[in-house]
Amino acid sequence: MKVMRVMKVILGLFIFILIAMGQVLHAADVVINVAYEDKEQPPYYMGNDSTVLAKNPGSVVEIVALLAKKIPGVTIKFTRYPWPRCLSELENGAADAIFNSSYKKEREKNGLYPMKDGKVDDSKRLTNIAYNL
Repeated sequence: MKVMRVMKVILGLFIFILIAMGQVLHAADVVINVAYEDKEQPPYYMGNDSTVLAKNPGSVVEIVALLAKKIPGVTIKFTRYPWPRCLSELENGAADAIFNSSYKKEREKNGLYPMKDGKVDDSKRLTNIAYNL
């Protein structure tokens, strides 16, 4: 059994983005572009196309959307793509964040993961996803 590490980027990345844009928050509204896969992964996100569901979109979508409710001046814009495009959108700057993204060393060049003592901080993850045989 090998456990895939999932969702380490979400909170750490959003907090980093908000801190980095701190000055902008006072000047104007901030839109954070978040991309996620167009195939459902219950209960984290639902639906099997590019539609961002308004009702019952999934737990991770709802958690990320709470940022906009908790932080004045922040708007979250969700888009859904095939997973390789999500990675590409993050790399080219069209997306500010993506989820569910398991940790891979090579992904550090395009995104940030919450770290502690030079290692991914497991206490910041929202979920574990495991594949068992």
